[in-house]
Amino acid sequence: MKLLQCNACHNRDGAPSRWYTVLTEEGSGVQPEYLPHLTWTGEKLHPEWIEKLLAGTHDHRARPWLKARMPAFPKRAAMIATGLSHEHGFALKEDPRPAADAHLAATGEKLLQQVGGFNCVQCHAVGDKKAVAPFEAEGINLRDAAQRLRYVYYARWMPDPPRVDRTTRMTKLPPLMTVLEGDPHRQFDAIWQYMQTLPGKK
Repeated sequence: MKLLQCNACHNRDGAPSRWYTVLTEEGSGVQPEYLPHLTWTGEKLHPEWIEKLLAGTHDHRARPWLKARMPAFPKRAAMIATGLSHEHGFALKEDPRPAADAHLAATGEKLLQQVGGFNCVQCHAVGDKKAVAPFEAEGINLRDAAQRLRYVYYARWMPDPPRVDRTTRMTKLPPLMTVLEGDPHRQFDAIWQYMQTLPGKK
């Protein structure tokens, strides 16, 4: 990562990117685009997905709204993906997750909605359905999220996103007291269950 100068654009372990540092020193008031932090990448993303990203072989971009472009490193992609996974103590195929639950998935679909849910659809596209009103806080398509994310990271992220990443635009979601006995962990698991059904849908 040092050789490829990933820190030119990405923050990592509390250290700002050179891009951010230069713009700050110039005092222009211009902020670089919000790019993913690399601190938790090996815990957050499946190694197979990281490898395709670094190799430049994905068939679409997870964040198409970004003007910044990620270079491809096809010869080093597998090595970096493996290293990032091991950095967080994960074997390559390790991905503990709850068993599929169709009933919980049906509840999760409702929890995404504006009425009676968390209004996730305001910022997140869901498959072919675009986000309702993302403004400057567009989020990853939840179909992509299902393919990218490890469950352990998702379970740590959802209760309080700003605690994991203080620069995130995603807010802490208060539990809905009328759903699943007001248990936020079960509610977030319901959303997870529904997201897992999205990659197979057209």
